[in-house]
Amino acid sequence: MFLNASVFLLHTFLVGIFTVVPVELINTHGIPEPDHWKIYLPVILTSVAVMIPVVAYAEMRGRVKEITAVGIAFILASFLTHAFMVDFTGVVAMLLLFFIGFHLLEPVLPSLLTKITRRSTRGLYVGVFNTSQFIGAFTGGLVGGIFLKTGYHHMVYANLILSAVWFVGVLIWIPKIRV
Repeated sequence: MFLNASVFLLHTFLVGIFTVVPVELINTHGIPEPDHWKIYLPVILTSVAVMIPVVAYAEMRGRVKEITAVGIAFILASFLTHAFMVDFTGVVAMLLLFFIGFHLLEPVLPSLLTKITRRSTRGLYVGVFNTSQFIGAFTGGLVGGIFLKTGYHHMVYANLILSAVWFVGVLIWIPKIRV
């Protein structure tokens, strides 16, 4: 259940960010849409460059559970950063921290799922996991649309609270799981 909730939240946050942040960049920071790639590309490339060696190390050393907590901590830090830094730098910092966390979690969550499930029920659990992921993406678009009406700062605060609960949850969950 924790992994299903995790992938749900991860994709809710992802789609919510890609719904709200482009509008914030245009309306609040005056950055035209054709220039957004200049922000997203370095952020994505940097986060992938961080993810590759960290996840490889975690898989080799059996530290996947710890990397899960680190990824969630990065996501929490991303929203915390933007809550206190409401300027353009805060948006970029949020995106960078979020995508580092996202790219740490994206390969690790399914890896954990396959490690903790029995072979006979793995297909069922993977199906539920993938369904949770897509429901999260739908929810992210839905709440992102709501946050476009109410203001991007509501998204930041809501995601901050949810990611804080998620982080506490992972700290409780990790000691109970044997990989």
